[in-house]
Amino acid sequence: MKTILTIILLLTTNYLFAGNPLWLRYPSISPDGKNIAFTHKGDIYEVPSNGGIAAQLTNTKFYEFRPIWSPDNNKIAFASNEFGNFDIFLLDLETNQLKRLTTHSADEYPTSFSPDGKYVLFTSTIQPDPNTARHTSRYTNTSPELNNRLPDLYKVSINGGRPIRIFSTPSEDAKWNNSQTELIYYDVKGGEENKWRKHNKSSVTSDIWLYDGQSKQYTRLTSFETQFSQLREIKNHGVLHEKEINHSKLGNHRQVRLKE
Repeated sequence: MKTILTIILLLTTNYLFAGNPLWLRYPSISPDGKNIAFTHKGDIYEVPSNGGIAAQLTNTKFYEFRPIWSPDNNKIAFASNEFGNFDIFLLDLETNQLKRLTTHSADEYPTSFSPDGKYVLFTSTIQPDPNTARHTSRYTNTSPELNNRLPDLYKVSINGGRPIRIFSTPSEDAKWNNSQTELIYYDVKGGEENKWRKHNKSSVTSDIWLYDGQSKQYTRLTSFETQFSQLREIKNHGVLHEKEINHSKLGNHRQVRLKE
């Protein structure tokens, strides 16, 4: 009798977990707003933004996460540790073809596509530029990936090939404006704080910065104590596609106008 009750309890528990899955992370809304890609238990899924059944896009024994959409809504780039470290892979949703874009032994994590869809921006620790690298505490834990060094920003063609370094300033969630002259990102200060921790207040919480690709100048846009990692959400709500960001939503009352 105990065995039967145990089996019923396990089946009921599995059903509940299947109907209400937890640990859905790294949501990414398609540029047309119709679909959401996300990570669950090391695989990439896609679900209509108005609700419905999620379709599993990857099904491997490896860990895939951090999906990002191409501007035409037809491709998704993500990180996978199929070859030991995390590399960038590109999935064509129309042909169902999968392509490996990076091959370096360092971990690489995608942040966005270039506006023309020709490149994938990603962070890694391949080779910092000695002229622009922020050397202070570079060899530091960058939770949750724990790659033990602050990341540099690169881009790689959707056809593969040699990555190109954009800058060595530690950054995450970097995204270009339409003309690829200004880049918005939030900084990485290092330290032992976990970015998933709620209500986190510390000296290593992130701020939003704007990088001018022509003048090579950096402008700090926010300066408050709590952890800020909302660039992905702002992008998904279309704010970065517009001409300005309203920082009244971020805790102060000024606007930063982005170029087209």
